[in-house]
Amino acid sequence: MINGKRVSQILEYRKWTVERNLDAPSEWWEELPIIFAKNIEETIRYFDNLKEDIEILSEIFEYIAETSQSKEFIKFIENLQRKYIEIDMKKEIQWAKNAIKD
Repeated sequence: MINGKRVSQILEYRKWTVERNLDAPSEWWEELPIIFAKNIEETIRYFDNLKEDIEILSEIFEYIAETSQSKEFIKFIENLQRKYIEIDMKKEIQWAKNAIKD
């Protein structure tokens, strides 16, 4: 099960760093992808309800893909791009695709 409280803490801290033009905290690059890669089905459900945060979360698509090696996740984020055409995630999706080992 995704620890929503912990995810929210990390996400809010990342938003705070963005507002102040600071580097992302290590939890953003290290802990969060592990949390999301543990169960891709849960992650998909979780992401499916986060329109307002999808753009910032797209920063870690590559790390989630690399950790999970899930083609299902790739299909999901491609669908997110079609769903939210106003959010440009093409580069992040391509990086995620490249992180999947064949």
